[in-house]
Amino acid sequence: MIENNNSKVSIKQAIILGASMTAFEIGSGFATGSELLQFIGSWGGNWPWAVIIICFIIGVFICSVVFVSSYENKFENSNQLYYHFFGKYIGRLLDIYVHLCLVAYILTMIAGSGATLNQYYGLPTFVGTLGMGLVAALIACLGLRKLIDILGSLGIVIIVAVFSVAAYAFFTSDVSALEGSKNVLQYVEEGKVLQAGTFGVHHPVFSAFSYAGSFIMCGIPWMATIGLVVKNRKTAIAAGLTSSGLFFLGCAFVVYVMLVYMDVIAGKEIPILAAIQEMLPSVAGAYTIVIVLGIFTTVTGELFILADRFSKGNKKLHYGIIGGTALFAVVGSSFIPFSVLVNVLFSFMGFLGVSVGIIMIILFFARRSKIKDNIDAQ
Repeated sequence: MIENNNSKVSIKQAIILGASMTAFEIGSGFATGSELLQFIGSWGGNWPWAVIIICFIIGVFICSVVFVSSYENKFENSNQLYYHFFGKYIGRLLDIYVHLCLVAYILTMIAGSGATLNQYYGLPTFVGTLGMGLVAALIACLGLRKLIDILGSLGIVIIVAVFSVAAYAFFTSDVSALEGSKNVLQYVEEGKVLQAGTFGVHHPVFSAFSYAGSFIMCGIPWMATIGLVVKNRKTAIAAGLTSSGLFFLGCAFVVYVMLVYMDVIAGKEIPILAAIQEMLPSVAGAYTIVIVLGIFTTVTGELFILADRFSKGNKKLHYGIIGGTALFAVVGSSFIPFSVLVNVLFSFMGFLGVSVGIIMIILFFARRSKIKDNIDAQ
């Protein structure tokens, strides 16, 4: 696709798409702090910040590639992205795998909603999971453009809330993040803090690639879908930057709060909530709602993607897939602890996710180079 190089970047659209992607990605693992503690905050020293920087760089490249590819090719369904890059057979395997991952993510997200409401309000876990499954299913039926607007708006609200909490911790805490987290490796040895591993390998660099991979694997279908509304190639690249930037900036805020209050959160199912209850108990109730909103934004987007992939324009089937998946997740999340789901599922999915993403980057630029060579040869 040839495009006028003078096409201007739509900053507004890039921010909305980035916020929408962030909201889609936040989910229960981020909003509760559980996955961020396991993948980023559990390494001690200054490693957490190195992990975040690595994730951000990987995220910018892959998000930009997906947005540009979606904009240029106007995929009718998000799964066409896999066939575009990997061909018929590998593309089909990835298509199946990614959508199985989405079901697993939905299971994890809904489990997180039950665990959050149980920790703060003392409600039975099934009450939170059932309520989240019902509301998310209803909102997922509204359609793509309404979902983009809703998720984009909520994404900004969540990032502002997380930033406010981190700023309060920075200005009021008597200890630094480094000092507050000095006992983290001891808590890992004691089993109070779970540490993510990649096929049994425990190292912060592997963890960075794995977490970036889970971000990618979960987000590719959504980026491929919302990339259809991008105005031009420059805006697609900007959307890739805002998507990775907003998400990992939010990660940095949450990680900072947990590091400062590591002695308080060790052993807690919802670590960020435990930190806020210690730091600013008067807003813990409000932040619980922020966590639930973070989970809600992810579940609704993932339910829509699943239904859009398999319903083939049949509205009854579309609604049936949304309802059936939500019901499965509500029932399944009642039997498996939330922190265990995060530790097992995200580690495995992340490794494949970053592998897929890196291959996509290589193929994207290789094709660009080939096209340029053909043009120069003419």
